[in-house]
Amino acid sequence: MAVKLITEGPPTGHPQQALIEDSRILMTRTQSTLGHIYRQANQSADNLARLGAEQELDLVVTEAPPSVRLFVLEDVMGIGHLRD
Repeated sequence: MAVKLITEGPPTGHPQQALIEDSRILMTRTQSTLGHIYRQANQSADNLARLGAEQELDLVVTEAPPSVRLFVLEDVMGIGHLRD
């Protein structure tokens, strides 16, 4: 849904319309593209997102979170995982 909102634009009156439009403008200016990737294809990003959602602090800075090292290595090696 997020990819669709950003690539196609939000419907009029969407509660996050300003944020979505700002994202669209930034992507145009930086000539970026957006596409959906299943979480199994990028487990390091999925794990970091989960860690971020569980944080109580507004900002956490770390050099090498140990909980994603294996996922990054698997991503680099092209090791995939089946969807549940």
